[in-house]
Amino acid sequence: MEYVRYVSSSLACVCVHAVVGCPDITPEDESWIRRHGDTAIVKCNQTGETFYVTCLDTEWKGELSACARGSMS
Repeated sequence: MEYVRYVSSSLACVCVHAVVGCPDITPEDESWIRRHGDTAIVKCNQTGETFYVTCLDTEWKGELSACARGSMS
């Protein structure tokens, strides 16, 4: 007589979710934004000033004027 032994083992899975990159910037009415991956160009409609910001980890780095601040979240 042949015996077949079944061994059952439980597998544990640890899932980790990480936020990668920066959130989209929401422009104010008097500016526009064009995003290219980890960089964004922000331009003021009235003055024509142009600002460049770069995503570092999960935060935008760079300076924006009052017309271009919008929401960076």
